[in-house]
Amino acid sequence: MWAATLAKQAKRSKPRPAVPRLARGAVTVAALDLPPIAPLGPKYRNRWEADYAQQLEALQRAGIIRRFWYEAITFKLGPDCRYTPDFTVQMADGTIAFHEVKGLRRAVGMVKIRVTSEQYPMWCFYLVERVRRGAPWSLTPVG
Repeated sequence: MWAATLAKQAKRSKPRPAVPRLARGAVTVAALDLPPIAPLGPKYRNRWEADYAQQLEALQRAGIIRRFWYEAITFKLGPDCRYTPDFTVQMADGTIAFHEVKGLRRAVGMVKIRVTSEQYPMWCFYLVERVRRGAPWSLTPVG
């Protein structure tokens, strides 16, 4: 019975458009004129964070830091309250520091940074700021 119902529905449904079959090797990527594939990597939330990531890359090449990660760790501060630092930085000596890039200081963001630094005193937390784009970065310890 169900087979007959499926057959009736198949007759009523619109036919699918035919998908062209291509011979193997008939079309090349150059012939399709596709845009180049963008390099893989983290996407930053704003231009300040992207600029600071370039600064960290320069410090990594200079050997001042070993490695850095973008938004890699989230701290649970309480029920329904979490804080994710912008950058986790491993220094040359192996210590871990968390850097928060701020263009505008908001009360909620500052409270979360302070509470996190008090709950996790074994790590260093820094507020990263600059006056304007192109100006040098300043690191302020939190806590």
